[in-house]
Amino acid sequence: MKVIADARDLPFLDSAFGTATAFYSLMYLKTIDDLDAVLSEVHRALRPGGRFFIWDVAVDRPAEATKPIYVVPLRVRVAGREIETGYGQPWPDPPRGTALYRSRAGAAGFEVVQSTEDGMHFALELRKPSMERGNG
Repeated sequence: MKVIADARDLPFLDSAFGTATAFYSLMYLKTIDDLDAVLSEVHRALRPGGRFFIWDVAVDRPAEATKPIYVVPLRVRVAGREIETGYGQPWPDPPRGTALYRSRAGAAGFEVVQSTEDGMHFALELRKPSMERGNG
C-alpha cells in the first residue's frame, strides 16, 4: 500500500499523537487556506493536552524589496562545526508572522502556550485543550 503524506490531510486516526512538530516547513504553504487545513489536521491528530511545536520564519515584505524572493539565513552547528546557509521563498501574501500563526492556531482550537521571536525566526508551542470548549 502506498500512502502519500500531505499535512492538509493526514493519514492518522484522531487523537493518535501526544506531540507534533513543524520545523521550517509551514513557510512553504502557498495559501492561508492550506495553513488552516494543516492546523486543523494536526489538531485532530493530537490527543487532548497534546502539543504542537512550530519553528519557522516571520516574513513581512519591506517596501524597498524589489526582488520576488526573500532569503532566510540559517546558522547550524553540526558535529562541532558551525555551518552558515540559507534558503529562499517567494514573498507571502499576506505577510506571515507570529500574529498570523497565533490567530489561525486559535481558530483551529489551539491554545498558545509560548511564543518567542529572534529576528525573522520564531517558535510557537501550541496545546490542544484537555477539554474541548463547550464540552464541560
